[in-house]
Amino acid sequence: MHSFTSLNYTGTLGDHTPFHLLKSESSTTNANTGIKKLSFFQVCLLLFDIFIEATWPISLMLTLEDGEYPYDPVVMQALSIAVACLLSIAIDAWRIGTMPSFKVDCHRLLSGAIAATLFVIGLILLMNAFRTATSGAAATCGFLALPIYLVITSLSAAWRRDLQEWRDLETKLSGITLEFLLIISVCAALFMIEDQQSKAEGIFMLLTGRFCICMKSYINGRNAGYVPNDTVSDASIFLFWMTIIMYLMSQPAAYLTRSDYALGNLIPNGWNKWTTIPFFGSVAIYTSNILVETLISGEMQAITGMSGRIIAMYIAFGYDVVPTSPIVLSVVTISIAVFAYMRLHYSFGSEDNPRDEYFKLHGRRTWKFHENMTY
Repeated sequence: MHSFTSLNYTGTLGDHTPFHLLKSESSTTNANTGIKKLSFFQVCLLLFDIFIEATWPISLMLTLEDGEYPYDPVVMQALSIAVACLLSIAIDAWRIGTMPSFKVDCHRLLSGAIAATLFVIGLILLMNAFRTATSGAAATCGFLALPIYLVITSLSAAWRRDLQEWRDLETKLSGITLEFLLIISVCAALFMIEDQQSKAEGIFMLLTGRFCICMKSYINGRNAGYVPNDTVSDASIFLFWMTIIMYLMSQPAAYLTRSDYALGNLIPNGWNKWTTIPFFGSVAIYTSNILVETLISGEMQAITGMSGRIIAMYIAFGYDVVPTSPIVLSVVTISIAVFAYMRLHYSFGSEDNPRDEYFKLHGRRTWKFHENMTY
């Protein structure tokens, strides 16, 4: 990173490995084309994340009784995140061969706390939005995760005057990526316009909540690929903060979403055999989400989240969403655009990538914003 950026903290951990707080690219990215090459493990991880993103909401629906949860769903998720945190620490111990140290840099702690806070705020906004917005509108706002993520990236690069991030973003947007993003955004907007049952305030809270969650993915993903040798990982730090903040905010969230709360709900009650399905599903989704963000990129988590919601929408056509022609056309078009985006910017397999030629022949010049930035 560049020394002129004051926030680009560079410190050392116990293993004397440089830690760049705002590093956003891993060594597997082609500097000329911006194409990130994925390993077999990373492909398996993102496929699992897509699967769990698509099926987890259904697991929650299985526990509904007369349209209500017989337990506090936020407390349930807080406990599942605690299990995910322990699982992440176990992965860290397996990776380094011994119990990892918990003496981590204060910048890593602060980064994890901010990301966890943003996620909980986003989750509360999404839950409160369900009062005036349908599940179809919620899924549609999920479709906007990728465009929102790239907007956050551009704003962050401009605010921090990070030339390297600007160059990476310009390379990514120099081809037909903008057209794909426009297709996704327009189709999502048409979907929401078609949904007459959602109110404007509900849509606003959905978009704001999605923005907070994408901010979380950006913060977690900006140091993607960094793996400490003797301390707990960034994933474990984030899940630790998530456990605490989610648990403390469970009753305020209950009051905001249901106008009711009970301190007794802090102790799990109302659970039955069906509750174990969303509980372990939550363990899986929070573990896979943070691993995708910290081992691949925050952008990839936005993509897997979109892909999971697209699959969930296809499933919802059978029980919840009326498959009108505009809605079906929008979902199919978004599906193709997301797949094309992944094909352009991610690769798997051979070292020789024929798509490299696309970036040489398409003829579109980069924006070169970074050449006009003064300091």
